[in-house]
Amino acid sequence: MPDYKRQLFAAARKPCLLALSSLSLCSCGGSSLVSPAKNSSIMDTTFQLPARLGEKPATTPSNPHTQLNQQSGDRAIIESVTRWAFTTLPKAEEQPTRISVPGARAICLKREFPIVNQDAFMADREFAHFHPGSDGSMHLGLPMADAGEVIEKGWGELHPVVRKGWLPANFVMVYAPRNEAEAEVLKKIIYRSYQFATGEISGN
Repeated sequence: MPDYKRQLFAAARKPCLLALSSLSLCSCGGSSLVSPAKNSSIMDTTFQLPARLGEKPATTPSNPHTQLNQQSGDRAIIESVTRWAFTTLPKAEEQPTRISVPGARAICLKREFPIVNQDAFMADREFAHFHPGSDGSMHLGLPMADAGEVIEKGWGELHPVVRKGWLPANFVMVYAPRNEAEAEVLKKIIYRSYQFATGEISGN
């Protein structure tokens, strides 16, 4: 089992022992582009991601957990993702966040649908949220193995409050997309979080 997966499962049992710095796994070099040809369809039943190219962005080590650099200068890129999320996922709706900074836009499971996987949610029915302004990153819940896939391929990192035991070890920050190809990868990750929140997939 890869080291990052051992740490994820250990964190689920003893979250205060998690060393987040050891999970900063992407230092790939090269350009900041991801080839769209390497991306699976957003709603594919499998969850395999391409490697994110380039260095890991700088982030804050505690709350508020924000991304500090590597955002695209084109706001239309992240706005296309938020528009997709709030208009395409039939069992989800936009709500003011219950847990993030003011102005964050939460993706929540609609009240008429039951909560199946409690670990999919950060607060009440909020399973993901977009950070406001120029940040461009987001937090969301994923099954443990899929959180590991996001971290291993360099698309994100664990939420720092995991080590304090405030959230389970399956909550991650996903970095802001730098181009349209990366926006498609972000949609795939969001859709996986949506599947987890709706009970279409389990947390195992």
